[in-house]
Amino acid sequence: MLAAVVTPPDVITQVILFTVVYGLYELSIFLVGRVERKREAELRAQGLMDDEDEPEPEARP
Repeated sequence: MLAAVVTPPDVITQVILFTVVYGLYELSIFLVGRVERKREAELRAQGLMDDEDEPEPEARP
């Protein structure tokens, strides 16, 4: 919504901006998942987290 207001009324510019912002959004999801897996592995290695504490995996389409 913000991109539609901030950019000029040019459809091509809006599509380009959407593509870049959406790519950054997907990249952030990937990076958070990677950091969380690493953090969980470190906690297991230190004995602070058991397999019982592991959250249920989310179903991705």
